[in-house]
Amino acid sequence: MKINIISVGKIKDREIKLKINDYIERIKHDAAIQLYTVKDSDKETEGKKIIEQIKKNVSYTVSLSEEGKEYTSRKFASKILKNPAGILFIIGGPFGLDKTVKEKSDIILSLSKMTFSHEMAQLFLLEQIYRGISINLSRKYHKD
Repeated sequence: MKINIISVGKIKDREIKLKINDYIERIKHDAAIQLYTVKDSDKETEGKKIIEQIKKNVSYTVSLSEEGKEYTSRKFASKILKNPAGILFIIGGPFGLDKTVKEKSDIILSLSKMTFSHEMAQLFLLEQIYRGISINLSRKYHKD
């Protein structure tokens, strides 16, 4: 499986960065994973840069937004992570994602109805990806 993540803005918090790297290393054992950072600016400019990346990618595209669909970890594992073409996740900046990015997405996913910083959203997403892979491989990480 190939997983790509586009995130607007750099990860500045050192502790969050360490945890993000931990999950990336865990995921690498079972899937190819690549992170791309788009410099934060205005929503439209960010959107254009993200659309360029979407065009280069033939993956199933998932945009993260609070108005998206929520899944349990098991449903996320079976519905999202079992995509044979690979997956592209997109995390917006402080102002969210431009509507053109959402329109190009196959699905809009919500991690929560609450709003998180892009740093926390990236960490939570990576943890759920790792959890989903563990569920799909029947590992003990996920407890029911």
